[in-house]
Amino acid sequence: MKYEIINPSDECFLSSDDPKVVAACIGIVGGGAYGCKGEDGSSLPTMFLFGGDVNVTWKDYFGVTFDEFMKTENVYGLMADCFDTFYYPSERSSLNNIGAACKSMGEQCRKIAESKVKAIK
Repeated sequence: MKYEIINPSDECFLSSDDPKVVAACIGIVGGGAYGCKGEDGSSLPTMFLFGGDVNVTWKDYFGVTFDEFMKTENVYGLMADCFDTFYYPSERSSLNNIGAACKSMGEQCRKIAESKVKAIK
């Protein structure tokens, strides 16, 4: 599903079949300051700018804590794939380049995923 990253800059989107992956990506790239709205109108727990415990919120919403989710198999590969779906529907106008941040985070997640695969072999 496609999710809008709610931010004070430009309209932008990420996609994934797993809402936990999207929530993790937006939470990380936004540092807890960005919201999230699915194309179906749903929202995900991504904003922690004003406090709250991400693990408690995730447990209530998804049934697992954020920490537990980040230990699941291939989570970094899934997050890299999600970051790779980032797009602006129109030309970026803000100095805040969320696309560049998503690209960088995607590259970092892919490296972690690849290193975990190599460690298994």
